Amino acid sequence: MPVADLASGTLAAFGVVSALLARERTGHGCYIDLAMTDSLVSWMTPYLYASLNGRPMAEVYEEEPGYGTFSCADNKVITLSIAHEDHYWQALCRSTGLAHLASASHQDRVQHACDYRAQLSAAIAEETQDTWADLFNMIEIPWGYVLDLNDVARDPQLRTRDLFVRLSPKDGGEWHVNQPLQFDCYKTGIRLPSPKLGEHTQEILSRCESSATALSGER
Repeated sequence: MPVADLASGTLAAFGVVSALLARERTGHGCYIDLAMTDSLVSWMTPYLYASLNGRPMAEVYEEEPGYGTFSCADNKVITLSIAHEDHYWQALCRSTGLAHLASASHQDRVQHACDYRAQLSAAIAEETQDTWADLFNMIEIPWGYVLDLNDVARDPQLRTRDLFVRLSPKDGGEWHVNQPLQFDCYKTGIRLPSPKLGEHTQEILSRCESSATALSGER
């Protein structure tokens, strides 16, 4: 996955919107300087904080036995997201047959992370993904499926949220991933397929009411 492209593209869009808002408030535009490397480094903040401040990684990003991915009996995988929340940890332990670990404090869980995680992994490996899905949904702890790409494309929740949209037949009729922002004032969507390089330059600049001379000079 081209993470650098996705990160910098997302931040660039955010920067453009911020600059437009600033222009509305101040009347002045600005030049936006954004590097791909800078974008990636910003996503490493949880890990870099320790190095920047001369502290051991464990003080900042402690290993959590109830946080991560776990394999089930049918070779499918689930993810758990339990960190500091004692009530979630207690519910998890009781539901997986590890009641003897339920009273462990967060400090104890971090100190014995490897041992507790091994016990939890062994317990989850005893049942199927569907079994855990039913149980974890019932006790309402933070968990999720780990899906392959085909499962993601068929996921009913994602389709309910209109995350996949289909272009009209004249535009190819292919399915695309919609942008994820939802607004209550209007419905989002995709009007056109991804453009070729420079395909819409003339159209976009025309909307800006540029002169014919400016159009030729701005290509």
